[in-house]
Amino acid sequence: MASLRTSQLTLCLASLLAAVPTTAEACSPDPCYFDFAWITAIAPVNHAAVANDGVLVLQADMGGQNAFGDLAAALTLEVTREGQPVPGALENTDVPGVLIWRPGEPLLAGATYDVAGSFKNSAEAAEFGCGEAELPLAFEFAAVDAAEPLAAPTVAAEAAATILESRELADLVCCDGAFPEVLECGGAQVFWTAGACAADKGVGWLDLQVTAASPLDPATAAMLATSIRVGDMEVYRGLAPQHTLRRDTPTCIVVEQILLSTGEKIAAAEQCLGADLVDDLGPQILDPAVVLADQCTGPLYTCEVAEGFPEMWDETKCTDLDPPPVDSEGESSDSDSESSDSDDQPTTSASAGESDSSGEPEGSSSGDAASDGEETDDSKQGCACNSGAPDPAGLLGLVVLAALARRRRR
Repeated sequence: MASLRTSQLTLCLASLLAAVPTTAEACSPDPCYFDFAWITAIAPVNHAAVANDGVLVLQADMGGQNAFGDLAAALTLEVTREGQPVPGALENTDVPGVLIWRPGEPLLAGATYDVAGSFKNSAEAAEFGCGEAELPLAFEFAAVDAAEPLAAPTVAAEAAATILESRELADLVCCDGAFPEVLECGGAQVFWTAGACAADKGVGWLDLQVTAASPLDPATAAMLATSIRVGDMEVYRGLAPQHTLRRDTPTCIVVEQILLSTGEKIAAAEQCLGADLVDDLGPQILDPAVVLADQCTGPLYTCEVAEGFPEMWDETKCTDLDPPPVDSEGESSDSDSESSDSDDQPTTSASAGESDSSGEPEGSSSGDAASDGEETDDSKQGCACNSGAPDPAGLLGLVVLAALARRRRR
């Protein structure tokens, strides 16, 4: 049950964070994500080779948005060599989800050590079905020679300008019976149940992909955490050597690596990126006809936003953006004449079905979505969304304007 809930939540959050208008069918609260902290898995990081003067590094995968707290207190661990207990202690670190086991005396290089234990999630989270009550742990690790002295990482950074299309209803252009509306599901999600839509406005962002490679041997490199700073602010700290961040202006970064056994740090030279992409950042005017060219059979149109809640298009106040075709005598065809008699509605609106008494087109699921969950504060709502697959060419997602890779190595 927990895995199903996590899968549903992931699908919904992906659509919300990407701000991608799409089709949607349901949204209900998921308290696990917002109200509990639990661990879905825990595993050793450097068990292939642990420096004899180093530490064993373990990483926990988090469930939900909350930090677990005292990981070391929830983990029971026994380390033995040839059946004999090896003294040591578990310690939390300042890297999210990471803890270490520090041996009480130097390890014996060339020896193999056995590890057995278990991690206990909170009883409340387990009872609610958010995760397993207990996660077993059993593996072995090999001790090797002492760790090498620290050396600065080699940093490769790539910058690309990316457009995030607007999700404001007033900025959308649609076709073939699409009438978008806003669903509040822990955040505003724009969706429609037919046709396709695209935005005529967007914002350009600077996406940076930063990779730090340590020149040190695996036993030392596996004990390193990576930190990325922008000015005085740390924007990332973790074990992954690669990280992606999004900024709204050209940015200078400093990559630093931290030895978990001692806390010693070493930084690479500062790198500045994005100065050549300034014109692609900030507000952008888009052409929705380009995005919708292969998706629409009928004309493009836009509608006014109706008053009231939930926010949605007013199907009775729409404007056709495509001029009607004319016959050889310069008059509109019969089908176009019939369309023009329908109060300036898009010629494709009939295909979406007539509005019911609530003002929603047939097939819309927003009414069901609203009735499925209790009314709670938005900051406490998670999502378990069943999303229909949108037309890939019509997603209002991330459109890469320029991928001007700039690799700089120290």
